[in-house]
Amino acid sequence: DYKTDLTELFNDDDIDCGSVAKTTLHHVFEQTMEHNFWDLRQILYQVHHDLPNRHILVVCQEFLWQDWTSVNRWLGEENEIFNATVTERNSTTMDVPIKLNPSEVGRRNICLALQDEYHLYLKLLVKSENLSENEVKESLLIARKSCPWLKLALPIKDAREKFIVSKSQSWFF
Repeated sequence: DYKTDLTELFNDDDIDCGSVAKTTLHHVFEQTMEHNFWDLRQILYQVHHDLPNRHILVVCQEFLWQDWTSVNRWLGEENEIFNATVTERNSTTMDVPIKLNPSEVGRRNICLALQDEYHLYLKLLVKSENLSENEVKESLLIARKSCPWLKLALPIKDAREKFIVSKSQSWFF
């Protein structure tokens, strides 16, 4: 089962990958795997000043070129917009150590670990100026399919919410 109280997971005597991953994902210890701290919470914390009053444009991986085009149109581009169709890096031929998809329990645990990240992602989608309401709803359906355990819903666009980055860092958006 996925534990939500993570304060007892990490100690110097018994460092295992699962504990390091959980404490890193939840920003429990600021010294743990610092290079992995750059999730949406951390990135937006860096630019959070007056964020609710700024223009937000979103490009989602699932709809990369469609969103790229909508951002360029929003910015005023009227000419043809370049969409790269050549794959620069193909990882399908790489020999990787993990070849199986996670189990149902593993997927559930990953989803639970990413719950706050999903919420912030959905908040960005709702506040984005380049995505239509239908595009936002389509992304929500994809997220729900990936993580049905989370019962995801779209946040209220203009509601101020507190996001916690670590014990000493939080911000409102």
